[in-house]
Amino acid sequence: MTETETRRYRIKGILGKGGFGQVYHAVMEGVGGFEKEVAIKLLRDEDVPENTLKRFRDEARILGLVRDRAVVTVDPPTRLGGRWALVMEFVDGASLHRLLKSGPMPTAAAAAVVAEVARALERVYVQPGPSGAPLRLLHRDIKPGNIQLTPDGQVKLLDFGIAKAEFETREATTNAYIGGTRGFIAPERMEGIDSPAGDIFSLGVTAHWMVLGERPTRRQMMGLEAVDDARLDAGGRRLVRLATRMRSVDAQERPTAGEVQEICQRILDQSQGTTLQCWAAAQVPRCTVRGVEDAMVGSVLSETLEALPDSRSFPPSEPPRPKRRWSMATAAGAALMLGVAVAIVAVTGLAVALWQPPEAPAARGAAQVVHPARVTTPRPPAVAPLRSVPTKRDTPRPTTPPQVRPPAPPAPVEPKAPAPAPKPARTRTITISSVPLGAQLFVDGKPVGRTPVMGFRLPEGKHTLRLSSAIEESSIEVRVGANQPSRYVWKGGERWERHH
Repeated sequence: MTETETRRYRIKGILGKGGFGQVYHAVMEGVGGFEKEVAIKLLRDEDVPENTLKRFRDEARILGLVRDRAVVTVDPPTRLGGRWALVMEFVDGASLHRLLKSGPMPTAAAAAVVAEVARALERVYVQPGPSGAPLRLLHRDIKPGNIQLTPDGQVKLLDFGIAKAEFETREATTNAYIGGTRGFIAPERMEGIDSPAGDIFSLGVTAHWMVLGERPTRRQMMGLEAVDDARLDAGGRRLVRLATRMRSVDAQERPTAGEVQEICQRILDQSQGTTLQCWAAAQVPRCTVRGVEDAMVGSVLSETLEALPDSRSFPPSEPPRPKRRWSMATAAGAALMLGVAVAIVAVTGLAVALWQPPEAPAARGAAQVVHPARVTTPRPPAVAPLRSVPTKRDTPRPTTPPQVRPPAPPAPVEPKAPAPAPKPARTRTITISSVPLGAQLFVDGKPVGRTPVMGFRLPEGKHTLRLSSAIEESSIEVRVGANQPSRYVWKGGERWERHH
């Protein structure tokens, strides 16, 4: 290592890919033969969009503020090879997504993972931030791919790239950004509503997958199909019922993170199955990915002194503007110039006020010169107005008032026969849903509720259905009656499904 180099990172393999770049497994080589395994999140492009860079720095800030056993530690952002990089704690193990490819987990192991993730979510939400106020951290992308298990059964939460927290130095604006993974996003988040219940929804979908070995179907997500848990033991059925509550369409019906921990602990106390430690020791080593290569594997990236950010703060999003400084000489010169200008204006005004144009003397026998402005135009002689003499034609004649005829009496109105009472319209029951759930439903212009809306009765005939989400809306004309569809599913844009 050279004198200007502080650390070198030898790339060993790739751990994951995303839209931002890649995550690499590397060995950090320090001064004096120091070595440490790390994970490096390396942004793909050298010229990174400003919004992406803000989120990148916010992720580092969030991880730096959190102190929890389920959250990886992180160093300040740096530049490696001209690209922004985030050096994090390396977690040896496998993701739940890879582990679940082999089938469902034992009930006790699944309950332990759900309890630990719920505990971590509750802790990072209430943990004090730099100002002492709660950090109110929301992960917003809980899914099997972001939950890592180590061979000894430790649980780690990964990828806080779209997390939201409340702290003063946050750069990116996250209120209008939805993010997340399709199928794990809570319905209310499509309307821009973020709360701890959104992470509970995502964890409920993940818990369903862990116990049953497959993601919940679309009909199960909409509440139109019951979950088949006959092959599970008593603890597994309780965990499925908990997962169903956690992914409820109505956020108010979901349990809190504390309630999830308590129910999972009861399941663990009554379970006699394989524990998480035993299951992880057998399954994680064989699912751990090693040796995946790309063009970066084998290369060495250096971190130089010139590339290091300020240890007290992260790089600002905009360079500070230089402040102007005034010296005594500059101030004196400015005052002198101002005094000269005032004197010139005063002298000029006095000269203009005293000066008058000279008048030419009137010479005898010579014509007098008259200034054009003093020439007056003679007025014409006044003429007396003519008086008009009234004639016979102008004499008003007396007018006779018009004769007003009395109004004719109204014709007799024959009483109408009462209209027959309308027959009650026949109604039919229909169901309206959407993918994802939670869209606002309007029927004939009137709000009805959020999808799924089941068992809604409408009179036979034509009606207009309109569904609206946070980003789009769509309308269709439907006919309610015999032999007509009874279930409508909006799948975004102008795509609708009709089912009898």
